[in-house]
Amino acid sequence: MTSIRGFIRILLIVCTTFTLLSSAWAQDNTVGAESMESEEGNDEKASKPWGGLIIVDNAIGLGTFVQGVDQRASYTLTVDARVSWKFDDHQTAWLRVPVSQEIVQNYDSVTTANQTILGDVEARYFYNNLVNLEDIGLKVTPYLWAAGGTSQSARYQTRLLSLRPGVKVFYKLGPAQLIYEGRFTKNFNRYTSPTVDGGLGIAVARLGGSEDLAGDVVAVGGVNTEFSLLNRLTAYFALPANLGLTVYYTYIQSWSYEWDNDDDFTAANADTGRNLSDLSQSVIDLSWQTPISNLTLSAGAVTLQTPKTADNDGFRFPFFDLVAPNSNSTTFYLDAIASF
Repeated sequence: MTSIRGFIRILLIVCTTFTLLSSAWAQDNTVGAESMESEEGNDEKASKPWGGLIIVDNAIGLGTFVQGVDQRASYTLTVDARVSWKFDDHQTAWLRVPVSQEIVQNYDSVTTANQTILGDVEARYFYNNLVNLEDIGLKVTPYLWAAGGTSQSARYQTRLLSLRPGVKVFYKLGPAQLIYEGRFTKNFNRYTSPTVDGGLGIAVARLGGSEDLAGDVVAVGGVNTEFSLLNRLTAYFALPANLGLTVYYTYIQSWSYEWDNDDDFTAANADTGRNLSDLSQSVIDLSWQTPISNLTLSAGAVTLQTPKTADNDGFRFPFFDLVAPNSNSTTFYLDAIASF
């Protein structure tokens, strides 16, 4: 297990190196929009129809700082490349390709040491400002995302495609911008259960749900997600010295594929149908627009967890996991964002 001191040293070296490289890269690539902060319908006018973002994310799991046998050190480096094409003043399309590598791992990791893995490749279409009520500061932007099943988790879940229609509503309230986002996701999977390669020697038995599907594919139990519904509230505050504070809370409900395989081995209290699960994600982010117009630095904390406690008796604090820091529900990140 990597020591905390060594881990921090590695992180500082990586972040410093990338920041210097990103600064140089951004200075040499100033074609296109002066600022592409996000896909969220900003009013910047691009001098070219195309543009993009390169985001490098350094994420540290909170379990890294837990001492003793409960320590779960983790450090993930992700490069997120996004290219955009602007059809007109309203319509914009994006192509997103994320690649990540787990630099420091723990026993929960699902990759081999320093394995570089491709995330889901996404195509995104936005119709910016379909509704624009300037008098009251209200804007509405619908969108449609399509994600191919290129990630490791997608292959495990046999997910071929995800379609995600959604809408963003922007409201200007004094110095703050408030954003509501609603999104529906429909997954298309080859099988209703996660699978692994049959050549791995997994015992095929009813216990645990393992099932031989096609000779070379084994279902390992559980049921894949078919539908999900996301609701997100975001507040952005512009601060002095080119700083910005963003706080958002996301609540996601997911429904599995319907299953009705009752047999003699099914528990008496088991219910067939669709499984329902809840998940919350919260972010506190502080960003700084550097003197280089094409480079932004961002730091913050992300907490991904179930909304309620394990005994279902109360709600978790949404913005920080104070209950079990060794679970890595909260991660800290440092990003460098270069636009072109």
